[in-house]
Amino acid sequence: MKEKQSKEQGQLTAKYRPKSWKTFVGNDAVVEAIQKNLEKENMQRTIMLVGPYGVGKTTVARIIKRELKINDQDYRELDVGSVRGIDSVREMIKESQYKPLMSKYKLYVLDEAHRGTPDAKEAMLKWLEEPPKHTVIILATTSPSQFPNTIISRCAYYEFKSLPKAKIKKILSRIVNKEQLSFDDTIVDAIVDNANGSPRQAVSILDAIIGLEDEKNILKVIERNQFSEASVLDICQGLVNDTTWKIMAQYLSKLDDDADYEYIRYAVLKYMGKVLLNPKSKSDPNRICEIITLFSEPFFYSKKAGLISSCYLALKI
Repeated sequence: MKEKQSKEQGQLTAKYRPKSWKTFVGNDAVVEAIQKNLEKENMQRTIMLVGPYGVGKTTVARIIKRELKINDQDYRELDVGSVRGIDSVREMIKESQYKPLMSKYKLYVLDEAHRGTPDAKEAMLKWLEEPPKHTVIILATTSPSQFPNTIISRCAYYEFKSLPKAKIKKILSRIVNKEQLSFDDTIVDAIVDNANGSPRQAVSILDAIIGLEDEKNILKVIERNQFSEASVLDICQGLVNDTTWKIMAQYLSKLDDDADYEYIRYAVLKYMGKVLLNPKSKSDPNRICEIITLFSEPFFYSKKAGLISSCYLALKI
């Protein structure tokens, strides 16, 4: 990697965000089901998009906006993870009672909807029970288990999965070629390995390395969010074996502040799920279930502090 990349950093994520079904990669069966719903005369107008971070839930919501020909004046997107409270949701519900200005429908997208307060979720439920005929409501979430079944049952439910490495590489290779970047397969493969099945994460990493000249430095940047698999295994085993907090703190201290804590959370959940299903396990299944519950809330905002808190509380069970 000797040639300096000339492209400006920080533009690729927005530039290559899919704007139509044709450019959206992955989760083909789910996309097809959504398309069929939109084509129905009596389409389901309350929709829940479920899946891990960065697989395209918000992108799909925006494509739905385009497919339904909804004008910007009739579209509202709310990051519930940032506002959390009831006031913003109530304002949206009140506004939805009025007919659209320029479109057939008003479209409301509630991103990270599960992070709403209990009052906000109660308001969502009442809204979903009798939504105005001119509205389409989309709840996007990484954690559907945080919703009561009464909300889930009122929505068309579409679950997105992480993308396989081959599809992530296809996306990156196309961008590298279009941008005329000189990254070789070693660099692309390293990005794919660090993307954890998220196309958005992959493109964000590619954004971050543009302008770097030395291959060693590039690989360091790519891997800065990586963490020791051994450390994560230590954490999982420590939780199951109910180790002391002093020992757990040592495991946690090995992780960088910039590590991918959402991936670590998924790793812990996966490990606990295997323990719970193992008929030979001597662990208390009730305790393992409680640990799973503690790790059900995403670490997007709390990051390392969220992991430390969850581990501490798990050892108190």
